[in-house]
Amino acid sequence: MRHRSMRKIKIAAAAVGGYLLCTGAAHAQTVLNGNFALPADLTDNTSTVATDWTLSPSGTNSGQRATFHQPNGSWAFWLQTFTPSATATQTVTAVVPGVNYTFGSLWAFELGASGATGANGFNNVTGLNAFMSIQYQSSVGANIGAADILNIPGGSIPVGDNANNSAGTTPAAPGGIWLTESVGGLAPAGAAQAVLTFGFTGGGGDAGTGSQSAFATDGTFAPVPEPASLGLLGLGGMALLARRRSRIAV
Repeated sequence: MRHRSMRKIKIAAAAVGGYLLCTGAAHAQTVLNGNFALPADLTDNTSTVATDWTLSPSGTNSGQRATFHQPNGSWAFWLQTFTPSATATQTVTAVVPGVNYTFGSLWAFELGASGATGANGFNNVTGLNAFMSIQYQSSVGANIGAADILNIPGGSIPVGDNANNSAGTTPAAPGGIWLTESVGGLAPAGAAQAVLTFGFTGGGGDAGTGSQSAFATDGTFAPVPEPASLGLLGLGGMALLARRRSRIAV
């Protein structure tokens, strides 16, 4: 499933009726180097290496990070959609079966060399598809079930939400450049880890002009709080507020 303007919810623990209520934080995950800032390579504006990520295929014009567009830090994964395909993957561990997880990130999509209606923009390349996915695995790395995938095909991005190809490292456009995207799914029985992937397929259709790139960064992976837990947390907050008010009244 696909989400825009994803709300990040941070859940820790709440005291309810004298008991400690533990929530999704017990299963919290961490995406290492989520903004692709490491290693701190300042000798070039592109790199085929990103700490904790596997960039594939490696080499010129595929599987790289770059400094061209980024909201935080210095780097983002460069989906060089003028080449056939590439991915950035990372495996996170300590996944708990039966828990819903969300893989979220920020994305930017270039307009193309000819402006808002550029023939080589991300939206204008037939068959081009960017994606992010979660593949759950056993403790020995065997895939369990089908991957949860968010597909972002060319033509699906509103013109006002495209990055301006000529805007440099701080692009701006109506409605904002960096779009929040996410994909979620239930960790199946036997799941112990999850492979997170940014990638694209169907590239190379712009005669090599390189103008329809996309960028992904600030990756996160976290459990989704259950409604019952959120309700209990709300009750806990109300109880604490009532207690505070009673103290003030005394």
